[in-house]
Amino acid sequence: MRAIFVNYSHPDFPHVSSMRVRYFAEALAHQGNKIVLLTKTLRNDEFPKTPKQVAEELISHDWGIPYHLACKPIPNSWLVSVRNNRLPMPLRKAMVAWYLWCKHGVFNDWVEGSKRYWDILVKVFRPEVIWGSFGHVDVLSIARTLAMRAGIHWVMDIKDTWVECIPRPLQRVLARRFMDAAALTVNSRFQAERSAHWFGKSAEIVYSGVPSNLFDDVWPTEAKAEFRIMLVGSTYGEERLKPFIQAIQTWLARRLPDERAFITFAYAGGDSELVRRLSFQLGNLCHIEVYGYLKFFEMIKICQSSAVNCYMWLPTTFHHKLVELMFCRRPVMTFPGEYAEAVEIAQQVGGELYVCKDIISVCNVLEGLWENRFNGRRPGDLKALQAFTWDAQATILDKTLRQVIANRL
Repeated sequence: MRAIFVNYSHPDFPHVSSMRVRYFAEALAHQGNKIVLLTKTLRNDEFPKTPKQVAEELISHDWGIPYHLACKPIPNSWLVSVRNNRLPMPLRKAMVAWYLWCKHGVFNDWVEGSKRYWDILVKVFRPEVIWGSFGHVDVLSIARTLAMRAGIHWVMDIKDTWVECIPRPLQRVLARRFMDAAALTVNSRFQAERSAHWFGKSAEIVYSGVPSNLFDDVWPTEAKAEFRIMLVGSTYGEERLKPFIQAIQTWLARRLPDERAFITFAYAGGDSELVRRLSFQLGNLCHIEVYGYLKFFEMIKICQSSAVNCYMWLPTTFHHKLVELMFCRRPVMTFPGEYAEAVEIAQQVGGELYVCKDIISVCNVLEGLWENRFNGRRPGDLKALQAFTWDAQATILDKTLRQVIANRL
């Protein structure tokens, strides 16, 4: 199979937005497919490849790995101002609407930068299917246009909720623009249920996974005196984070001073400044560790040795970090809620998930984990967890894409 995968985020960009398409591209390439991964450049000062260079590289490339084509945006100061909120709100809204409706989207500068390679990709690589992962409509525009030029079908992938990304007045009309996608893949049942409303077709659920080599690691099994409460990922604002910190503070206040000497509150993610500010009040009650973004395996290593791994729940999305944390084989706590889908996944893999809705429930969970901190038990069924690796989920994506190719008009 020859396929082009389109994603805005460069595979080396340290953010969850870069992971899904990158890892599926790698998994499918390892399974014998020829994959071109088309993204933005990591930096705007990079020197772009010439079309001739790309054509030569496509011919000589070792297809055991994806061919990565990083497209440099064409400078556009207006779009930079729109994305960085530097314009008055009425003007910004008008600019967003104009670029979404009349152009490809608010990353149109990237789309323009990719156009120089379109003919080369179609004529030299000769793709059989295009897979575009929605986080921005610009991705869908590139995928759709390349498919039309090549006379093939394209597949839309939904990992971000349509209503959260598109202004309300344009949601319906833009959805109609992309309804010619031959198939729809999503990263969860949550997205499948919501996408059907906009695109009028059922979706194939392809969960984002974890690297298979996580199973090569030897998890620590000895019971440790240290009791680390690890919070990962986005906190979604001060109003959501504050009661969670208050819950930890309430629980810590019940502990004796020599017990608190073994307790650590840690955080890793993009909201380190907010967490550092709000967790300052815990400083005289426990140890504090605040990181920024950590590389995946660095984060996993810390989570594997934590007493409990936590994440903040936002009801407008599916939280892929649940799957990652299940692989750490430690208890997981979510606040202030979760959907049934997450609970079912945890049950399917034999994980230990605590859904806490208020300060009292957080305190109760921490108390129970503290009382059982030396039992050495590591929740999780290794065989069941295997189903959520990138390689395992890639077989579902591979089957979907091959069906689309087979049904080409």
